[in-house]
Amino acid sequence: LNGDGAATQTAIIVPKPATPGIYYIFTVDTNGGPRGLCYSEVDMSLNGGNGDVTVKNVTLATPVTEKLTAVRHANGIDAFVIVHGWNNGDFLAFEITPSGVSLTPITSTVGVVHGGNFTNSHGYLKASSNAQKLACAIRGLKVCEIFDFNNITGQISNPINITFTPQIYGVEFSPDSRFVYVGTTSNPGEVFQYDLSAGSNAAIIASGQSIGTVPGFIGGLQLGID
Repeated sequence: LNGDGAATQTAIIVPKPATPGIYYIFTVDTNGGPRGLCYSEVDMSLNGGNGDVTVKNVTLATPVTEKLTAVRHANGIDAFVIVHGWNNGDFLAFEITPSGVSLTPITSTVGVVHGGNFTNSHGYLKASSNAQKLACAIRGLKVCEIFDFNNITGQISNPINITFTPQIYGVEFSPDSRFVYVGTTSNPGEVFQYDLSAGSNAAIIASGQSIGTVPGFIGGLQLGID
């Protein structure tokens, strides 16, 4: 399959809605490369129950950054897979329904342009558990943006732009979607917390505080099962 082991979020697996045993694997290239966003399909009923690839490397958009996430639709059945274009300011949300993967994205031109130096393609894109917010780290620009996400329409809006002195890479939300966490690639690495319930955009930015450091660079952030 396409994708690249060096990409921030090179692959994500999404079950086909209302179709047990069928899974989509979405992949993105590294450094805004030409393979872009692709999807493949796996049918787990094949190959004696071990599964097999039935559709391989269908291109959806190119070029894109290394950011890739999925969000549950408000109807509780469908999903959106979201990427960011390269050398533009476009988020692309592809809807996944029982009919398959939509080939026409929902485009939101919002926030800063991701382009130029290849490090501006690096960094995580994460969704909050309530599917109402997105957080996007742009490593080279030293910027984290937080957005509102409409999980009915797939539209992205209302950017909050938080700047950092060191480069940043990992982002994650708290389980209740109130806080967002950002990790730096400095040495020592540092984790910052922002309170999305603070009020205005300026108040959310002002709520930022360092909650800890670790030796070396912090890569991805991920919630644990507890």
